[in-house]
Amino acid sequence: MKKNKLFILGAEDPEMVAIQQLIMKMDAGEFVYACDPKGDRVIPSSAYGQTSISEYKNNYEPIWENTDVYLVECGNPGLPSSCNSITVIDHHHPGDSGYGKPPSKYWEASSIGQVYSVITSDQPEEEYLMPEEEYLMIAAADHCLAAAYAGQCQDIDPMRLWCWRIIQRADFQDRSYSEVRSDSEHAFWYVLHAPKINLGGVEVADLRATFVPELPEAACYLGVGYLSAVIDRDGRQKVVIGGCGEGTQPGKSPVETFLQEWGPAQGLTGLYGDPVRGFAGGYL
Repeated sequence: MKKNKLFILGAEDPEMVAIQQLIMKMDAGEFVYACDPKGDRVIPSSAYGQTSISEYKNNYEPIWENTDVYLVECGNPGLPSSCNSITVIDHHHPGDSGYGKPPSKYWEASSIGQVYSVITSDQPEEEYLMPEEEYLMIAAADHCLAAAYAGQCQDIDPMRLWCWRIIQRADFQDRSYSEVRSDSEHAFWYVLHAPKINLGGVEVADLRATFVPELPEAACYLGVGYLSAVIDRDGRQKVVIGGCGEGTQPGKSPVETFLQEWGPAQGLTGLYGDPVRGFAGGYL
């Protein structure tokens, strides 16, 4: 008997929206959303805590013994041990199959790439379809945006990625293309003229004191690492570092320096990040 696939989807972002569309387009199985204790869909800060799942679509109720479950960027919501299998699809934490993978492995590392692999794994080789360009750009942008803009991701053209990203972000933010592009271009000035902090032998733009719309996009496009103070979706304040590559000091990239030295010295807690992907953060 053919096994059922059930995908439990974490917090909504452009990549997760694309994953849901991919599951539907390829008729790959059922999907539900991970929910917080209030029953609302999780946000990034609650995705790995105590969770439940939303109602099943199409009145679907899995026979757990015949169901392969995939946790896509979320924690286990107390699934029964009788599930045929439970697989984590993620790249945010040590131990995840996509964690620490370099830009050259962006497709295999990304969550959408992992979902695509699951969906196509039981197809005959002659029916296997290569991922569409849009899926590749989603994967590269989510896993290693700065590296993608630096031309380090195979099959990704940086200029095409830049134009596509503006369209995607405008759609996700319900704004016009011209508004998002204007914000991105204005952010170039802030990145280039911001005060700098040396982290791991690299000058990083310090924009903690200034809110700059589209800052990550502009900094990654310019290839300049940045520090920014942001408010998480749950209201907590945090400092993030992004757009970073290798450091000039052996074993001390900007992200490693942030996680091991600078962040703790600033009193940041709940530190997280991936030096290979070039990002990290911590809460004030």
